[in-house]
Amino acid sequence: MSIEAAWREAVRAALAADTLWAATVNRIGDGESEGAPVPSAWIGDCIGSDWGAKALPGRELRLGLTILDRGEGERIAALSAAAEAALMAMPRGLTGSDGGAWDSSGPLVTRVRMTRRRDGTRVAMIDVRLRAWRV
Repeated sequence: MSIEAAWREAVRAALAADTLWAATVNRIGDGESEGAPVPSAWIGDCIGSDWGAKALPGRELRLGLTILDRGEGERIAALSAAAEAALMAMPRGLTGSDGGAWDSSGPLVTRVRMTRRRDGTRVAMIDVRLRAWRV
């Protein structure tokens, strides 16, 4: 498993372990599913690029989390806040596909957007960045 795939799975596990998410979210998928009951969420593609500091080779990883819900917006706001807290509490270490250990500065939420579609579906989009280096 690449470092990108390892981080994506770690994000999924962190969200699934959150008490509010476990009790509320019907599905954490890999893409929007038309038939999934709301609230539901999906983790977008994890994009990795070269990054490093001096003699530390590393990767900058970015991914997006999307949450769908209906209603007045309080629940999606609570789910968004819980997701941010779960992401910030993630362990800093990861293991890549070659078994190598990676350390990180910890996830950083770079942008949060909330909107409402014409059909009344509320959407929260959370963009997250992680800078990791081999140890």
